[in-house]
Amino acid sequence: MDQLIESEMTFGPYLPGDGFRVEDSAPHKAAGDGVKIIEFYKLYRREGKPTQLWLVEAKTTAPKSSPQGAQKFVAAMKDGGKKVSPPAIENLEQHADWFGEHWPRLFPFMPGDFTVSDFSIYFNELKEKMENGLRLFYATRMGRHPYQADHWPETFRNLPLNTTELRLFVVIKRAERPWLPQLNDKLRKVMRPLVGAWGMGPNSVEVLTEEAARRIGLITHSYA
Repeated sequence: MDQLIESEMTFGPYLPGDGFRVEDSAPHKAAGDGVKIIEFYKLYRREGKPTQLWLVEAKTTAPKSSPQGAQKFVAAMKDGGKKVSPPAIENLEQHADWFGEHWPRLFPFMPGDFTVSDFSIYFNELKEKMENGLRLFYATRMGRHPYQADHWPETFRNLPLNTTELRLFVVIKRAERPWLPQLNDKLRKVMRPLVGAWGMGPNSVEVLTEEAARRIGLITHSYA
């Protein structure tokens, strides 16, 4: 795969046959309109061990709580006859993701499409892209997209499916190392059904900083 510039980072080039940019490729387009998908696939070969298939998504920024969402939440609580003190508002903004997850039970008067934080939107989109990435690769290998098979590198077409290990990476350029425990907890939680259904290991899903992605050979250059 040639160099790919995405989210202000440069991925590759990789050895011939070791990478495949799937986003906006012919196989991706053949899957139909509106199918969200990862940036690319990469093979990681290890002597004496099974090959790993890496699914990689790149992001510029990490998710954050939404002040606008918190303000709407407070306004709705006041409309419902609740008193909200300034310390409570500050606490809400600090723990917006928790409230966003539990508000349907705690605050049934809130609208069904309301969100305090963009964590859920951010990670659900990542889950959708990873799911579609897995489905497209395996569907192609099963012959469901026969006219698109030749667009894949030969190494991917001949990959032994029964022994290949799967790893899912999200590389966030502006993520900082102290954020990783929370980001990984969120990602692994939303990906848990996918990990179980596909028989992946507990450490198969990971958020990486730009520095960490460079250490494992995903990134070769970045832009400030």
